[in-house]
Amino acid sequence: MFLESPVPILVVGTVVEAVLAIALLRTGRGVLLIAMIGVALVVAAGVLVERFTVTERKLVIRTIDEAAAAVEANDLDRALKCVSTAPDADAVRSEAHYIHRIIEITQLRIRGLDVTVNKTGAVPMATARFMAIVTGRAKSREFADFGEPTHVAEVTLKLRFESGRWLIVEFDRDRRGEP
Repeated sequence: MFLESPVPILVVGTVVEAVLAIALLRTGRGVLLIAMIGVALVVAAGVLVERFTVTERKLVIRTIDEAAAAVEANDLDRALKCVSTAPDADAVRSEAHYIHRIIEITQLRIRGLDVTVNKTGAVPMATARFMAIVTGRAKSREFADFGEPTHVAEVTLKLRFESGRWLIVEFDRDRRGEP
């Protein structure tokens, strides 16, 4: 938990600092000031350790961020580098080609990213769920009835650890407000 986000160490550090500050004000003992400096140093060290520790979850997020940046740049080749080349990822590659052919994406935002890593099987797997907010426009008249320029979808990605990195093997989306 402490290696995934700096928030827990910052919250604990702030609470401890507040308690020490109140004790310092009430007692006037200088030794509490030294304790406060020590807590601040421990919190700073904890934040640095969190920042520079690369967990599997952070690696999965890195792949998702790379793929999202490529999609937003309409760079199909770069996006496909985040997808497994295994046959079970054919559907993901087909979907990417289809979307790239019909839509020019101008903005992609990811909200509420939740990543679960499962390393208990023979091959490590991960599941990522998030809300994707996509703004784009149809590339041809054939798809001019694409509808509203902004679409919201609940996205689920399955990723597998292969060749030393996390790659997407499944893609599923549930569009909001659409049948």
